[in-house]
This record gives sequence, structure tokens and C-alpha cells, in this order.
Amino acid sequence: MKYPTIRIEGSILSADILDKIQQGELLGQKPKDFWLEGSGSKVKDEIVKAWADAQDMWRIYQRKIESIPDNKTGTTETRNFWMVPFLSLLGYDMQLYRSAQNINNKSYAISHNASNLDTFPIHIMGFNDSLDKKRRDSGPRMSPHALVQEYINLNEHLYALVTNGLTIRLLRDSSRLIKLSFLEFDLERMFNEDHYTDFAIMYRLLHASRMPKKQAEGSESLIEGYHQDSLDSGSRIREGLSNAVEISIESIANGFLSHPDNNDLRQHIQDGDLTAVEYYSNLLHLIYRLLFLMVIEERGLIFADDVPKEKRDIYYNYYSLNRIRNLSEKRYLAEAKYADLWISIKNTFRLFETEYYGEKLQIKPLAGDLFGSNAIGVLNNCSLDNKVLLNCLKNLSAFTNPNNGQIMRVNYGSLNTEEFGSVYENLLEYDPHLDVSGSTVTFSFIKGTGRSSSGSHYTPDELVQPLIKHSLDYIIEDKLKDADPEKALLSIT
Repeated sequence: MKYPTIRIEGSILSADILDKIQQGELLGQKPKDFWLEGSGSKVKDEIVKAWADAQDMWRIYQRKIESIPDNKTGTTETRNFWMVPFLSLLGYDMQLYRSAQNINNKSYAISHNASNLDTFPIHIMGFNDSLDKKRRDSGPRMSPHALVQEYINLNEHLYALVTNGLTIRLLRDSSRLIKLSFLEFDLERMFNEDHYTDFAIMYRLLHASRMPKKQAEGSESLIEGYHQDSLDSGSRIREGLSNAVEISIESIANGFLSHPDNNDLRQHIQDGDLTAVEYYSNLLHLIYRLLFLMVIEERGLIFADDVPKEKRDIYYNYYSLNRIRNLSEKRYLAEAKYADLWISIKNTFRLFETEYYGEKLQIKPLAGDLFGSNAIGVLNNCSLDNKVLLNCLKNLSAFTNPNNGQIMRVNYGSLNTEEFGSVYENLLEYDPHLDVSGSTVTFSFIKGTGRSSSGSHYTPDELVQPLIKHSLDYIIEDKLKDADPEKALLSIT
């Protein structure tokens, strides 16, 4: 992964924002934008100094917590020896809340705020606390992440930070609590493995000067500008990915059909034993296998947490799709006379089809409809040259923005259902077609009627959520009138 300690979940920011930050292409990256006007300092120099100071703080903090047992949260040490001084490096004037905040008769035990940002919320927990799980025996009524998310949803703050000292997350006001949305930095890995580039990006994104100066001025902040740019970028990525999938399907389909070793495939089609719909189904399974593996590789979901590093390295160095995606950037490797990379990908697929192949690397089979042993059908026995395959993976990995000619890379680790839904939505417009002319067979898409005749439609999430919320409001209001409102609410299924 390009930025191994950075995780984007949901639509808070797009992956290409990280590249733009690193390359200095975004607004708000001059000294005056970081409150350095008149100091004569350069932003890069300030980041270098902050990195050195933060490394010292991290080492001190590690010594402080090394003797703390697992049944202690380490909250005091995390706050006093690490996060408060660390966030001060990023320009926050840290102020401890002496009591919980109350909104709508609910208590929110937010630990800190930034006094120089109109009480910008910053919640610091201990290193033994999970950000996504509430404490078992005591403490707040919900997880730290959920607590802060609900808190900013109910007040005027647009953004907030939550951390346990090992990771730090930026949250944005959102009414869509059905899924998490945040920007996360893995501080433990960042400092233990010396990921300075990731730190520099974090500095440029999380510095206090990025955040709203007043509660009512969220829309004017730099971080909100980055968020809005990301939404625009997300729309372009959805459109670009959808087009890339369509092009890749046609390219791979004809790559199989034209390969000299695939006489049986062409004969099956000519004899009517393999229809266009059946062939297209095999192709869809193949493309979605590729997309699925790209996602779980970039999200680090191939292995369980306890799998040894040497087994992980074997997979990523010799079997991963990311390895072949990297090869797709080298034009000289895209040669039509070789077909070894398709064989390599089929070997990767087998690791996820049955336990027999993956058990030595401790990879669990995915199986199911997508990874069943016969999911890609006749393609299992076909050849595909390296040129077609590498061009396909290149199309799926990056595409050109038609508005400015800029190369936009797809970060599959941050893609959500909307992106994949848009791919499916676009494909619904077409029917597969096979043209047989003598010994030559070609695949193409034609304008289809299957979508309207079957009633198949993809409804974007931004339309679904208001409908769900509107419907639930009346149900919840009615349940609250019950003699036991808590039990009544829990009965909603």
C-alpha cells in the first residue's frame, strides 16, 4: 500500500486527496495557511521538526505504558504523556472538559476540546480501549467512535477527533450512522516503522488550521473544502470505474476469443453450446473476483491477525493481485506472446476457492457463488495473453479525468457500495452479444432491454437513506408512545 498507516472509510475524503496533499496540489498548503505567516518558516521545515518532537514523545510514552497491565486502560498516560502534547504540535490548544456535555438529556463524556477552535471536540481514550467497542465493565454507554459521532451529529460542530493513542480518527457530522465514515492514521505503526511520508500527510490534513475556527463556520474550513473536492472526485471515480469495467469486460472477452489456444471456446460458441449470456456470466464473475480481491488486499483482509509475517509476505510477493497491478504499469511487460500471468492469477484464485490450496498460507476459502471452483466456467481452461490482462488491470487501477487529463488512481481500500453499485447500474444498460463470422468470434455490448423488463434498478444510497429515515421517524414516534418505549423500540425489526 502506498500509505500503509492511512485508512479512509466511507466518503469523508477520497484517496486521490492524499496524493494531491503529498504533491502540494491542494489549496491551503502555504506557510500562512498553517499560521506561520511572519515566522519565516517553511511548512516542510515545520513538519520535519514536528516529526522529530513526536518521535521523542512516542518513545517516552512507550516507556510509560510498557508496565501497564491489560486490565487497565492507560487513559491518564495516553492523555498526559502522548496525545495532549502531540496534538499541541499540530496547533490545538488542548483543554480538558471537567464534566460531560449534555444534549437532549443525553450525556456525552467528551474528554477534551480545542479552546482556539471554539471548543472543537477531541476525545482521548486509553491505549487498551478500542475505538469501536465500548468498555465491558464501566465507562461510556457506547464506543468512543459512536459517542463522538453522535455528539457532533447533534450539535453545531462539523468535525471532531477521537483517539486511543495508537490510532487517531477524524470524524465528520453525518446522519448516516448505518456505517462508519472516517479518516484514520495508525500512529503505532507510523512511529514504530518510521513512515514519515504518512506523518507529513497527517500534519497537512489534521493540523488545527485545517479545522473550522468557529462552530458555525464549518463550510468555510479547509478540511470541508477537501471533503467537497472528494465528493466531486468520487463522482468522477464512479463514472471512470464504471467505464473501466465495461471496457475491461469487452477487452478480456475478445482476448479469450482471439487467443490461438482457445479453439474449444470458439467451437462451443459456434456450435451453440455456449450462449452470449453464459459467456458474459463467466466474465462478470471474473471481473468481480478481481475487484473483490483488490478491495480485500488494500484493506488488509486477506489474513487473520495472528498469521505470521512470512506467510503474508509469500502471498503479497508471489500471489497478490497488487503484484500484477504493479506489473501493469511497466509497458514492456505487456507482450501478447506470453500468457503466464493469467496462469498466475488462476493460482491465486485457487487459494480462495477451497481450503486445500490456501491452508499452507493460512488463507481461508471464500467459496460462495463468486469464488466457487466453477464460478468462471470455461475461462478456467482458456488462455489469455499478458498484453490483454495487464491492460485490463491498468484500466481498473487508474484512468484519466476527461476534464483535466489528470490520472486518477482508484483506491480500492476506500471504495464503498455506491462505487460498486454504480458499476452494476451501468452494466444493466447492456446485453451481451456474440458475433460469429466463420472461424472468428467477437464479443460486444448492445443496448439492452433486460433492465426495464426485469425491473432491475440500482438506487443510490443518497436516495435510499432519506426514504428509510422518513419511514422510521413515524415508526419510532409511534413506539415511543408505548408503555415500555425501550422494549417497543427494540421490537423494531
